[in-house]
Amino acid sequence: MSARPTVAAHFAKRPPEVRALYDRVLAAARKWGEVVESPNQGSIHLVRETVFAGARPQRDGLLLSFKSTTDLDSPRIVKRERPSANRWYLYVKLTMPKDLDREVLGWLATSWEMSG
Repeated sequence: MSARPTVAAHFAKRPPEVRALYDRVLAAARKWGEVVESPNQGSIHLVRETVFAGARPQRDGLLLSFKSTTDLDSPRIVKRERPSANRWYLYVKLTMPKDLDREVLGWLATSWEMSG
């Protein structure tokens, strides 16, 4: 049986800038309330009462997923999944601190609200 993944393990072979991006996302989310980090094999889930975001560290940045009730018309969305009629999982790539801007924080805040 393999050990449960840790947050640190997700960043062990990544540049420090990728961890810094994750830390900024986490700090922003914690301004809204309690956030639990739940690392799994492929990503780190951020949980309020349910998962509101996923962070997948990559070589050149962070793939951030979040929930939405609608598809968002933005070129920043790099992947879309629609698990049900009123639920979307959307993904945005963060490669530098300025990518975590008001728009992305707004999407993340909406997802946080949906998860309470």
